[in-house]
Amino acid sequence: MKVTYYPAAAGLMTIKIKYKGGHVLESPYYVHCPSGRAPIVYANLKMPFGLVFWRNSLFVTDMDQNTNTIFEFPAVGLPRAFKTGLNSPRAISIHAGDFYIADGKNNKIIVVTLPDSRDKMSIGANGKADGQFAVPRQAMVLPDENLLVCDTDNCRLQLLTKVYNGGNLQWQFLKKIGSSGDQPGQFKYPLSTAVSPTTNEIAVADCDNDRIQFFDLNLNYLGKLGKAEGITFNGPNSVTFDRMGNLLVLELRGNCIKVFSPERKLIMALGKEGTGLGELQLARAVAIGPDGSIAVTDTGNKRVLFF
Repeated sequence: MKVTYYPAAAGLMTIKIKYKGGHVLESPYYVHCPSGRAPIVYANLKMPFGLVFWRNSLFVTDMDQNTNTIFEFPAVGLPRAFKTGLNSPRAISIHAGDFYIADGKNNKIIVVTLPDSRDKMSIGANGKADGQFAVPRQAMVLPDENLLVCDTDNCRLQLLTKVYNGGNLQWQFLKKIGSSGDQPGQFKYPLSTAVSPTTNEIAVADCDNDRIQFFDLNLNYLGKLGKAEGITFNGPNSVTFDRMGNLLVLELRGNCIKVFSPERKLIMALGKEGTGLGELQLARAVAIGPDGSIAVTDTGNKRVLFF
């Protein structure tokens, strides 16, 4: 008998048990190891939205109209305002030493260098034309180096590709998919995307359709998870994958995180509505920390919560 497990200090653990080359009944098993981290409650944090880990720090966007700031919470030391002067910043991602910030009400993607928070470039403008956005919620660089943008209020996804003009990097429109609707490849507010580290499939939180849609890196449709597949969502608004390819779906109205195996089987749910530990109110984003802990911007409770 062979037993393989993938340990984490916190978060999800996968246990595989094989006998004579085959999995035993119901293997692999999935276990959640609770995080020992206390919630982040910070006086200046009014409406936390996006979050990302970088090195030993957690960065959180605050889209409150009087704040509009990205805060840094280091593992050691005091919090600080990392980036100000934004306008309703939403999700934040990192690639090659740069932050990609969805600056929602400015209808742009702002690229900021690390660790000095220097503005590097601004991508897009308000509108419906190719390369323009309407309240974008997220931008992330894909494994093939294209930039994927949740052009949310236009109910579509856009792909941008790198071009160099006089040696300067720019992002140029490449492809788009989507319109308002509930058919494959249509959306009602695409709020978040994530890429599986094991398959390169893109998961899209199609919020008001209460489903997750899947695409390849060229935005070809691959399938979905939702009511027709026996899964009930209540406002899925943020998605992420762990290193084993498990998909985590945060529900805005459901106030919980649903976890799916790489085979898209529901394996557990974390959280419920409330104000206590392990409880959420209108949470906006989920991310996995370097120790395996699951971090959530618990927006209604003005904190970051760890599972």
